[in-house]
Amino acid sequence: MGRTPDRLYGAIKRFGSGRGWPDGTVAEQRDKYIKNRAAAFGMLAVEAGIAAASALLLNAFWDTTAGKSALLGGLVLVIPNALFVGYALRRSADQGAATALRRLYVGEALKLGLTVVLFAACFVYAKPLNPGVFLATYAILLAVNLVGTARIVK
Repeated sequence: MGRTPDRLYGAIKRFGSGRGWPDGTVAEQRDKYIKNRAAAFGMLAVEAGIAAASALLLNAFWDTTAGKSALLGGLVLVIPNALFVGYALRRSADQGAATALRRLYVGEALKLGLTVVLFAACFVYAKPLNPGVFLATYAILLAVNLVGTARIVK
């Protein structure tokens, strides 16, 4: 009836179009990609959960301003990371390496830009704000992100 994806990949590789999955069979690369994407979204869920839990605990045991500041600090990290994961890890089977690299660079630039905008918006518009709690929550979630990413890559 038609070619299987593995045979199609072999034909593409033989004729040197330079498109498709970089190595291995199509199924292996697709499975690896899906696993990595799921792990990245899992990290986002863990970060959002930590931000929400810290906001609830600070709100209950300290004051409302500390809880709001912790929530905003968490959102300043989680929202840009979600944008990055959604943009950079959006991939199709016929995407080449150059396109994947371009998506990573553009996704990272969007993430950094949105982070700056959200930081500025929080400090300008979120009144009252506890800057120490805000920055501490952001720093803790950034450390969780770095450790989690290192474990995923490993």
